[in-house]
Amino acid sequence: SEGNARKLVFVHGYNVSFDDAARRAAQISYDIGFTGQPMAFSWPSRAALTGYFDDEKAIAASVPAMLTFFRELAEQSGPGEIYVLAHSMGNRGTTLALAQLFQERPELRDRFRHILLMAPDIDAEVFKRDIAPVFARQDDQITLYASANDKALQASRLVHGGPRLGQADPIAILPGIESIDASQVSTDLLGHSYYAEGSSVVSDLVEVVSERGPAAS
Repeated sequence: SEGNARKLVFVHGYNVSFDDAARRAAQISYDIGFTGQPMAFSWPSRAALTGYFDDEKAIAASVPAMLTFFRELAEQSGPGEIYVLAHSMGNRGTTLALAQLFQERPELRDRFRHILLMAPDIDAEVFKRDIAPVFARQDDQITLYASANDKALQASRLVHGGPRLGQADPIAILPGIESIDASQVSTDLLGHSYYAEGSSVVSDLVEVVSERGPAAS
């Protein structure tokens, strides 16, 4: 059936093992009642709190593999069958790979129904300047979720010396991308995993994948 042809791809962030990525993909699919095939793209995180800089190198090196994965998945899918949910550092590889795919194979863009950027640990200015003009388009369904209370991204900002895309201070407003401020969502101590723990965000995702309407503002 049409519902069963849909795919939900979860791309994990920093400090996540293969097993945890698979479990999170399954849990998200269950929580939002996704009627289709859940899957996870697992890149080689060290799965350790001390592995941040190694994870940065790993996600950068994973972009060619992610490009191949998304291209092959799109080639095997019909229009609007693919949903992508990327979290934290996983957004770096996801957005770069999809931007490259959309440049090289523009006919595959319509295979992606909705792309969800959750708490992206990406340099905000680099994204606005280099990625968004290629990645986003007015008729694409792309949603950015950001929070001013994300302590993990606050730490990343100190490390990198510049604001991260997933911070809402202020939230990034970009053509072709819907921006959702999740600052009021009650979640873990770091405020970085609200995609899985914040009930209002989960409800919002239910609306998105059920096609009952756009993301709530």
